[in-house]
Amino acid sequence: MEIRGISKELQEIADNELNECAERIGEDLQHIRDWLRQQPHLCVRSDDQWFITFLRGCKWSLQRAKEKLDYFYAMRTLIPEFFQNRDPMDPALQSILELGFIFPLPKTQNSSGPRIIFVNYSVIDYDTINFHDLVKLFFMTLDLLMVEDDNFVISGQIYIARYADLPLSFYLKATPTIAKKFAMCWQFAYPLRVAGFIGTDTPVGMEKLFNAFVIPFLSKKLQDRIHMYSSQNHEKVYSHVPKAFFPEEFGGENGSCHVLAEQWKTKMESYREWFLEDAQYMSKEELRPGKPITYSEEFGMEGTFRKLILD
Repeated sequence: MEIRGISKELQEIADNELNECAERIGEDLQHIRDWLRQQPHLCVRSDDQWFITFLRGCKWSLQRAKEKLDYFYAMRTLIPEFFQNRDPMDPALQSILELGFIFPLPKTQNSSGPRIIFVNYSVIDYDTINFHDLVKLFFMTLDLLMVEDDNFVISGQIYIARYADLPLSFYLKATPTIAKKFAMCWQFAYPLRVAGFIGTDTPVGMEKLFNAFVIPFLSKKLQDRIHMYSSQNHEKVYSHVPKAFFPEEFGGENGSCHVLAEQWKTKMESYREWFLEDAQYMSKEELRPGKPITYSEEFGMEGTFRKLILD
């Protein structure tokens, strides 16, 4: 059993908020391994640290962690446009990485605070970009942070998304189907503790799109943690994340977008073999005991959407 050590402050959060118990770790990890041996449809990444991430993200509920693992890998089968061909050296992904579309910020509000992730939709040329590649890179970023970042896993994440000056081509490419798939994966497949999602410089069109095609598929608790602000209400953003924790280009003291984007590009590239290997991990629904999970049931117009209670 190889579990990465964490700081005293993060361990207190894991113990008090996530129900982690050192005496149970070995037994619970063995329970998950035994359960996986009984799931002929699942081919999953099976290192202990990966399982710990799911247990922490599910407040150490074995049942929820198993359900989350199952759905996480089912989505990799049902939505290959998000989860296959994830080579960071692919020219399409390279171009997005070079623009600095998404990267984590180095400073958290305290040593055990949530990781802040900056997502800048304003840097993208939507006339040339494949929108699926943006979503793909978004989830690649989450995957890498799940592997490396204990603040991200234990304390959660705060997303700062910048939507200034979005062109019409953005709305033509951000279709309801893509938005629905994104919302389903973000909420139901990933073992995340979303502490906040703050949209800045939000045009009216973006707010309407978000309210119509993302919000309805999120739990009430998660809806309450999403805040969209226009440029006229920009100061309200700082009630959620103090200005000092924004990048330097936006008046903060949390690193330069150019430098951070380059560093994150290098980090992504260093994980190339990890992402290439990851393509094999998925659900083979034809082998699932009982009723398979199908695309039409999950994403079709008549499909039902799960309403899980998430943190």
